[in-house]
Amino acid sequence: MEKFCYNRMMFDNLLFLHILIAVVMAGTAVRSIVDIVRGRLERLPRNAKALSVLMLLQAASGSLLGLLSPEFSVIHFCVNVGLYIAAFLLVEFAIFIALKKNPLLIFPHLFARVSVGASLTAFFLVIVVRTSLF
Repeated sequence: MEKFCYNRMMFDNLLFLHILIAVVMAGTAVRSIVDIVRGRLERLPRNAKALSVLMLLQAASGSLLGLLSPEFSVIHFCVNVGLYIAAFLLVEFAIFIALKKNPLLIFPHLFARVSVGASLTAFFLVIVVRTSLF
């Protein structure tokens, strides 16, 4: 019984952290779109880096939730992963297009690539672990 309580408490804390990171990520995404609309392009490289780091944190917490979740569904997990990565890529693409207008500002390609690659790897490992017969 105590193991269940410990796992449940850990799951609840992790879920809270995951939601908190999602809220911060959404705020950063909205701030990025507002900066694009208002022409404040100098802020965009920093926003893109922040989104990449937040995506990594989101992937890490989401993967741990996937491993700890008592009711795991591969389809549900894949839909959530798809939504996270699609939203991330949409905002990063908007930042990339906006930064092409100013040759002095550089889009942080490495941050975006590493965060997407690491996120997909973590999500793939969760699916492999949760669906394996071991």
